[in-house]
Amino acid sequence: MNPVILFLNDTGRDPTKRLKLAGVRRYAAATGWNVIPIPQEKSSSKSLAGLLERYRPVGCICDEDSTPTRATPRLFGDIPVVFANGYGSRYGGRAGRICVDNEAVARAAFRELAAGNPKAFAVVGESSSPEWSVVRVKAFRAEVAKTGLPCRVFRENKWKEEKESAAYFRPILAALPRHTAIYAVNDPIARRIATAASAAGLRIPQDLTLLGTDNNPDWCEAASPTLSSIQLDFERMGYLAASLLAARMTDRAARGMTNRAARGMTDRAARGMTNHAARGMTDRATRGMTTAACAANDDALLANDIIPSLPPKAVRHCASGASSLPPSAASSLADGGDGGTVATSGPLLAVRREATRGHGRREPIILAAVEIIRREACDGLTVAKLAARLPGSRRLLDLRFREAMGHSVHEEILQVRLERVFDLLRRPGTPISAIADLSGFALHQLDKVFRTRFGCSLRDWRKRNA
Repeated sequence: MNPVILFLNDTGRDPTKRLKLAGVRRYAAATGWNVIPIPQEKSSSKSLAGLLERYRPVGCICDEDSTPTRATPRLFGDIPVVFANGYGSRYGGRAGRICVDNEAVARAAFRELAAGNPKAFAVVGESSSPEWSVVRVKAFRAEVAKTGLPCRVFRENKWKEEKESAAYFRPILAALPRHTAIYAVNDPIARRIATAASAAGLRIPQDLTLLGTDNNPDWCEAASPTLSSIQLDFERMGYLAASLLAARMTDRAARGMTNRAARGMTDRAARGMTNHAARGMTDRATRGMTTAACAANDDALLANDIIPSLPPKAVRHCASGASSLPPSAASSLADGGDGGTVATSGPLLAVRREATRGHGRREPIILAAVEIIRREACDGLTVAKLAARLPGSRRLLDLRFREAMGHSVHEEILQVRLERVFDLLRRPGTPISAIADLSGFALHQLDKVFRTRFGCSLRDWRKRNA
């Protein structure tokens, strides 16, 4: 039976959540995990214990943005858990976590808006100033400062009615210079600004250009004009969460083996010492053995009785301590097992719509291409096969892909395949010959690509990272 991984996530309502689940499942395809998504309404703190008892998972991934439990690592007990979210984490070093690289998001937003040659910039943060919003605002201002252009900074206010929100934003927008590029740190704020601009008689994109973040179609497509937005790489966030969970599971297993060995060594040594002391006292009393002879006899008994009763690997761990473990496991042992690991995921691309004079020019095709590549790259997908499934020519696809992503379609396919290669290399039971087939390479092709990029063979890499 395949190991069970629980994914606590509101997968039915928000497309970004479904992308995270797709990333988790992409990683699971290489590890044999059985991923079970748990809907938001069934993941309350009261029902979590029952879910863990029912499914007995070997690990859990919790989408902190959508889970109403505000589940803490403590609720999961000894089960490894990773929190995948876009806005930082409340748990510090107590759990693995995947966060958005908010500085990279702000830089991508600046590049997109700067391409329109605006006369000024403005950035709008969240009303409560959460950390992720503050980071995006500061990073965006830093990029604008390099140009010498002015940058107005203000925060939104969360009004109950859209009319009240428009009334708040209207004088702020009216005071901005014409041809100001506005960056809103998320899509709901961008939607409110668009409404306020219309109420103030300002035209988007003629008078103002506007860019949000998250590319949530419920906000972007429903607005008038439709909103441009930075698409975060939610699929990769799910993939990284699964990868980090696998690492934490490995560390937990290593710590458990070491702790069991240490406890066994201590208990057995204590029992052995007591028995040997009793036997030694009796022997010395009856046979009048010399002190040296008694010491030699005790050493022989310890060697023959205690050491062989422990598994060889456990003995090695007891003798060498934490330094014999991988670095990640050793650091976890040093901090009591709660050492947190953080990985970040950056933006995918800027999705252009009417709000930045880019009405659907390229992005639907690119997003569709990325989705197909990540799903099918290891199943024999080629650039030619991908181009045949999308509108336009192969050359046009590659040009658009390079413009949006910064690299070619072929490079994206290669990166996804190499991710699978590394996942399989970390599984000692997977033969090298099978890795090529499972990741979409011919064996000679994989060996050449791997040596060229990483300077060693697959076997050497596995030995060094075992």
